[in-house]
Amino acid sequence: MAEVLIHLDGVKKVFVTDEEKRKFEPLRHRLALEDRRELDALLQLPLKPHVYAHIKALLDRCFHRRLIQEGEKDGVTIKHLVVTEAAAKFEQLRASFKGYTPVEPGTLTQLYVGNTMMMSDAPDEKRSNSGFMYRATGDVLIAGLGLGMVLVPVLKKEDVTSVTVIELNKGVIDLVEPHIRKHVGKKNAAKLTVIHADALKWKPQNGAKWDTIYFDIWPHITLDNLPDITVFKRRFAKRLKRKPSSYWMFAWQEDALRYQQQQNRRYGYEPGFRCGTFR
Repeated sequence: MAEVLIHLDGVKKVFVTDEEKRKFEPLRHRLALEDRRELDALLQLPLKPHVYAHIKALLDRCFHRRLIQEGEKDGVTIKHLVVTEAAAKFEQLRASFKGYTPVEPGTLTQLYVGNTMMMSDAPDEKRSNSGFMYRATGDVLIAGLGLGMVLVPVLKKEDVTSVTVIELNKGVIDLVEPHIRKHVGKKNAAKLTVIHADALKWKPQNGAKWDTIYFDIWPHITLDNLPDITVFKRRFAKRLKRKPSSYWMFAWQEDALRYQQQQNRRYGYEPGFRCGTFR
């Protein structure tokens, strides 16, 4: 029951009771820290129509923002992981030692193929793919669908004319692609083509070329990825349009791997480098 208070001006104002606030606790733990603070501030205000509308808009924005729902198909599983404040504080401490972006309280989406977590939508994932999202232009080819985290902003770019995605696992396609198409709208969804194939073996049609080519099929940033990256770049070198200052071909965190490889050779480090991302 809402609490009714009569202020000095004689106007009755209705506020949320402590009991009602406690009912929001399960939702609060699923929100990012910034959204949680916004909700807390709204719950302190008199419950006028515009406040109700603001609370509804906030919750719709937060929970509809999550493109991919939990599901399982053909050995592929999508899970939601709730990060509590205590877990986030521990992760911040761990991140300060390992040098990656810590997570905030809220809900993460994780993609598993078998027992291997291929990716999540953690902040470090977004940061490590930001270069591609910025550089993508024209006709784009991507090896690896994942959760579609980089695909959504790329499809929405006006200077992107088409996006072709090669994905090995049919279960990933069935779970992820429908949500992506729904989220980006008909106009942007028309740019998208998803092909079920092994990107390392797939043969494009004769004459097919792209302005931007990006490879991201690995669950971890490790030097073991470099042989695949070399194969990819050799196979697709002739598929890259040679427009000055616009064409671009790269692999996920390739620059970090090449640098570590040089350091290993220079100082005689043992191979096996693996970056501390949240994957």
